[in-house]
Amino acid sequence: MINKRNKKQIIDIILIGVAILSLLIALILNYYRFQFFGVHEGDAANNFSFNVSIFIPLVLLSVLLSLIVNYRISTNWKMRTILWMKLIPLIISCLIILLFIFQIIRIFRVSE
Repeated sequence: MINKRNKKQIIDIILIGVAILSLLIALILNYYRFQFFGVHEGDAANNFSFNVSIFIPLVLLSVLLSLIVNYRISTNWKMRTILWMKLIPLIISCLIILLFIFQIIRIFRVSE
């Protein structure tokens, strides 16, 4: 039988799974954007519309879900009894957030 504690932990695992899936879809679509959508590397207008319509929403969804999982785990830390059910989603969500921060730094880095 699934009690309230296990239900919350299962919801967190589902949320982090959707976050991982969203990030993977965004990265795969970004890598194969020419093959899937015909967007060339140097074409600024098509790159901008691809990023605004597909890439940025998927990445932001992934980061938002990761932040939600971080908040839910940190607020209910004592309530959770199974260690791996709280550590694995927490570690994965932190990795997604760090990857997002790394991408933001890479975008705004001054080219030398």
